[in-house]
Amino acid sequence: MSVPVKPAAGWYADPTTPGMKRYWDGRAWTAKTVPPSAALAVPAAPPPGTPNPALGTGAIVAITVVGELGAL
Repeated sequence: MSVPVKPAAGWYADPTTPGMKRYWDGRAWTAKTVPPSAALAVPAAPPPGTPNPALGTGAIVAITVVGELGAL
């Protein structure tokens, strides 16, 4: 028996309000809705496990170093 694959996070046609887009977070529908033209301007959330570009490489290195020091 195969496990159903859910669609990726993003803006999709709202199943409850024709003519609107609703945000699917990868697991469930959210309360966020927009007109179809506005959905194109709103970036979708990155998939889980994607590095956060706001952290930058320095933060990742610092977290790794602190983690390694804690293991000593």
